[in-house]
Amino acid sequence: MAAIPGDPDGAHTGQRFPLFKAEDFAVRGVANFAHNASVDPAPAEEVEYVSAFPVAQHRDVMTDEEWQRVVAVLARGGYFDPPEAAWDEDERHTIGVELDDPAPLQMWHEVLATTRESQTGRERWGGATYREREDGVGRKLKDLDPDYPFTVVTFRLATRTKARTAYDYWAIETMPENFVEIHPRDAAEYGVATGDRVRIASRSGAAEGVAKISQRVRPGVIAGTHHFGHTQQGVGEWVITGGAIDAVTGGREYSSVLHKMTSSNVDGDEVHGDARRAKRGFNVNDAMRRNDDVLDDMPLVDNAGGGTVFLDSRVKLEKA
Repeated sequence: MAAIPGDPDGAHTGQRFPLFKAEDFAVRGVANFAHNASVDPAPAEEVEYVSAFPVAQHRDVMTDEEWQRVVAVLARGGYFDPPEAAWDEDERHTIGVELDDPAPLQMWHEVLATTRESQTGRERWGGATYREREDGVGRKLKDLDPDYPFTVVTFRLATRTKARTAYDYWAIETMPENFVEIHPRDAAEYGVATGDRVRIASRSGAAEGVAKISQRVRPGVIAGTHHFGHTQQGVGEWVITGGAIDAVTGGREYSSVLHKMTSSNVDGDEVHGDARRAKRGFNVNDAMRRNDDVLDDMPLVDNAGGGTVFLDSRVKLEKA
């Protein structure tokens, strides 16, 4: 199939070129990139060098000048602005694809690179980098927790809404609880079968749930969905002195905000949980590691972004 027309103002006027495989697109994509970046044509020695590349079989679909610009990109592995182009007149690092004026997308963040971690005093790195798992003061978790062989992770299902599974009665019918998901190799070593009740525990907390042997997790990892085991959303019992009925129903018989909690749930100052929302499954957060001997027992936190760490806790596994 000859589908791509040649340049109407160039050497291939009136011609059409094939559109059978990825390379038929790719070589033209590089040519467009080179043109838009105003790349200078490559010298003869680079053209000779790239002639051995498989892509050179497709050079006939473009003019000599287009091919020379493509060669200039291929021979260098891309197009690169000079380093000074990354800075403005006020010596601010601004290179990147700008999402909006105050927040460009940056491959290197100069401000981050020139600050220090408040907890450790270490200099930060201004780009993507690998860091071993640490607690809040920079100690390696592998050294602190050698007796906790598993990493516990949490994830979300497309059929749930974060922690609000409790009041979605139809969703509860399709999946009443979550599971402690374990790789078959680990399950065999610990003598665990699907349906067994197991306990996972970090040095900071623990949770119990029903085991499910699954190939969805890798050896050495235990997984559980985030949506279950929560005690709020109308699940628990609580007291509101002097205003329980107004808090629950807004003074009305029915409040859509509280998802069908009604005055029948209120007894004086006491608010009774909806029996249909009984605490189900387990909350992975209960087994997450904390900075239990430093930083006032706060959760593990990403030192750069400031977010709570949900994927680095090390835990033990045993039958409950």
